Amino acid sequence: MTAKHVLRYSVCYPDTDSGGVVNHGRYIDMAERARHDLLKQAGLSYALLRTEHATLLVVHKLSVTYHAPGVLEDDLDIGTELTLCSAARTTWLTTIRRGTALLATVQAELAALNAGSKTVRQHPDILLGKLAVFCNRDS
Repeated sequence: MTAKHVLRYSVCYPDTDSGGVVNHGRYIDMAERARHDLLKQAGLSYALLRTEHATLLVVHKLSVTYHAPGVLEDDLDIGTELTLCSAARTTWLTTIRRGTALLATVQAELAALNAGSKTVRQHPDILLGKLAVFCNRDS
């Protein structure tokens, strides 16, 4: 059974433009917060990966689809799961919703780098093991 991580988020003033509509770039920020929170739920962090596993996770490819606007003081659910978990890369799918209304979908492909040399490396086994519960191979 695949778990989907959900982060609650309340839209505040700095998230919006002068009309009170969520700025398009903020959805990418929200997805990053959700990835960070999912890693913490899994018992890892970006800092731990760097210091104990000599690994940096970096965004290799990013795609965003906007479905409907979010507005100031919306309470959002940011759902994140992984659609690919391999030694070469992971693909993170984040859906941002206000109730049942889909506002945005963010898909990020992450690669791993060696923390010292900044060269491409495989994702460490500990990371893939801890993310396995969030990996939906049917997506």
